[in-house]
Amino acid sequence: MDRMPAFDLERAKALNAEYQAKHGQPITFVYEGANTIDDRAAQQLLGEMWTAAGMQVELQSVPQNTQI
Repeated sequence: MDRMPAFDLERAKALNAEYQAKHGQPITFVYEGANTIDDRAAQQLLGEMWTAAGMQVELQSVPQNTQI
């Protein structure tokens, strides 16, 4: 089974800086996930990683049935 690549914070920061230099603004986005315990935990983890890399992310939890 293939494994997910490890989170490389330094590489993420470099790619984010490259994007900002090219576009003149940071990567900014909304990440919408289901309002479940597991999904909220995943949202929190991903949000922390993206923020550490310098991205601006807004996390939104919505009822799962609206995503189906």
